[in-house]
Amino acid sequence: MDSEASKLNQKADKLDAKGKSGADVLRADAKNLSAGAAALRDTSSAAPVANLVADKDWSTVHPGGSPGSQAFTPDSHTIYFRNGDKGVFGDHASASPQWEIGHESIHVATGQRDQIGPNGFPAYKYGNPAMVESFKSLIGTPAGANNPDNLMGLVYGNN
Repeated sequence: MDSEASKLNQKADKLDAKGKSGADVLRADAKNLSAGAAALRDTSSAAPVANLVADKDWSTVHPGGSPGSQAFTPDSHTIYFRNGDKGVFGDHASASPQWEIGHESIHVATGQRDQIGPNGFPAYKYGNPAMVESFKSLIGTPAGANNPDNLMGLVYGNN
């Protein structure tokens, strides 16, 4: 995440030097990726706490969450990861553990919630077709710079 943030800042500097627009979005992307990486490195007593929740208990911990959800962050200090076959480390997980952990670290570091695309759906790369459409519509936009999945797409690929 830090490496990608550095590359984005360099790209922004080049755009500025050429007098082109778009550097502000790249810098916002970089700032949020760096914040997420810093949260992952934080070992202080104020660091966010990650909890691994058994699949059978997931609906109790995350009531109202989508059946396919693998993780969520209810506040700036707590992250829950689903364990089991459909969980973040399971064989049927839609996103990689690295994606999910990075995504949630951006939530706790920036306070950003998942952004809503123009079609009214949350923007997730690994969601249902409407969510994927939202995700794609935010690529390279200011809203995308504040959406954890779009930021993780910069690190692991938006395709």
